[in-house]
Amino acid sequence: MVGCNLRFHPGPAHVKQLLRENRIGRVLFARVHTGSYLPEWRPGTDYRDNYAAREETGGGCILDCIHEIDLTRWYLGDVHEVFCMADHLSSLEIRTEDVAALMCRHASGALSEIHLDYVQRSYERGCHIVGEQGTVTWDFNNPEVRLFEAATKQWTAFSHPANWDLNQMYVDEMQHFVDCLRDGQRTMLPISEAVSVMQIAFAAKASAREGRLIAVGREVLA
Repeated sequence: MVGCNLRFHPGPAHVKQLLRENRIGRVLFARVHTGSYLPEWRPGTDYRDNYAAREETGGGCILDCIHEIDLTRWYLGDVHEVFCMADHLSSLEIRTEDVAALMCRHASGALSEIHLDYVQRSYERGCHIVGEQGTVTWDFNNPEVRLFEAATKQWTAFSHPANWDLNQMYVDEMQHFVDCLRDGQRTMLPISEAVSVMQIAFAAKASAREGRLIAVGREVLA
């Protein structure tokens, strides 16, 4: 199992449940985003010494913020093509991209936009997913998922569990892994699935480097 802890957050988990229940019909497009200020990630440490500052240690917001790429694929399914623009735009003293914008075409035909950055001074994270019969939204800073259904022309809010603590998603993720080991079950994100997520990330990097649309496939790993 590869650890993508946001799958165990009640926000994304409820978004996935609503999509599984077909509450908004066939999904047409989605916007998934995250952004925060890299120097404030780990108080008491120099961000310039962080792995994020160097490509050779896995830095850059495309790989670092891969949770959003994973969530997008989880929500909308496999990605066939990626176009990406990414660059170091801020005054941060790093040698990696600090802003990235990905446009993905999924196997279903749906389109997704993924925004990733190291530069926003406020912490932002969430999604906006539109289907033929409605819309689902989630904002990390607001403890609820919202659903608009065309049939009723109304919004419904689904609140996170009362007194839920952010650390609980890590506990739930570890418990899930232990349960799968005990019962011999497939984990939520096995290696094969994680490879598909990495293929999207590497395709995005290739697209940003070459300035063209990239087909997602194993050859990108070479």
